[in-house]
Amino acid sequence: MPSSEVPEGHRDLLERPLFAHLATLRPDGSPQSSVMWFAWDGERIRFSHTRNRQKYRNLENDRRISFHVQDPANPYRTLEVRGRVESSRCSLTQRRSFIKVSRSDTTL
Repeated sequence: MPSSEVPEGHRDLLERPLFAHLATLRPDGSPQSSVMWFAWDGERIRFSHTRNRQKYRNLENDRRISFHVQDPANPYRTLEVRGRVESSRCSLTQRRSFIKVSRSDTTL
């Protein structure tokens, strides 16, 4: 059932060094999914990426995202978070952008 809060029993999936599948929408409306590292500060998710990737262009066009995290010890234990990109900041020295995502709902 969708919720705006991360369930306590699934917070570890955001706190552990796991991969997330980040889904964005291409300009034609079709989905694009990428495996990515992420960081969670207890309130927002942050992804790192380069500005010359399709994913970045997708987010410039449509700020809605979905990402999915799976427990490697139990592949049936998952967490999906949907939200919008809140901000994107570019580091000129590393040519990387950092995306902050605000949650709109969470699904188990």
